[in-house]
Amino acid sequence: KRSTVAAGSGRLLAVTDQLARMLERSGEQFRELVRGLAETPAVREYIADPRESRKPAVLAALKPTGPDTSEVMAVELRGIDGHMILFTGDPDRWAEPSENRILISALARGDSATVGHFFAVGDTITYAAAAPIRGAGGARGYLIQWRRINSSPKEQGQIAQLIGTDASLLIGNPSSGVWTDLAYRTEAPPV
Repeated sequence: KRSTVAAGSGRLLAVTDQLARMLERSGEQFRELVRGLAETPAVREYIADPRESRKPAVLAALKPTGPDTSEVMAVELRGIDGHMILFTGDPDRWAEPSENRILISALARGDSATVGHFFAVGDTITYAAAAPIRGAGGARGYLIQWRRINSSPKEQGQIAQLIGTDASLLIGNPSSGVWTDLAYRTEAPPV
């Protein structure tokens, strides 16, 4: 019996470590993505001088590319004081204003990029990453990208292989009570 418990505990620790590394990599990839967007010449030029003639170039630079474009719900360019300068998508529906202030505050302290908390919009879970838009003399504004969590069947299968088909993986924000199984919003786990 003790060997079974020890084996189960060892497996749980190994799976927990694998999931933690997977989430860390995902967060770092998201931070890299928004840092890269914030560094594009079109974004930097627009934040320095938001002329109408520069708008097509910055909108093209902000257009999502790659395999996960349907996860991008909104992108905001905000001034150094936090005011909205330009957006794509529907930030009124998907973005959380209080989270924008938290993200901008973290960036004002010197973070190169940051990922925020989970928020619920109906049954959809959203979260954001932000990066400063730098110019001469430091930050000139901020880029905030809002995404929805959308785990593909392939990703769900990979998680099931790690934890087993009889187990559930829930990730959440205990302070707000927002939890997800990486596909949908769920109830907080019983503790």
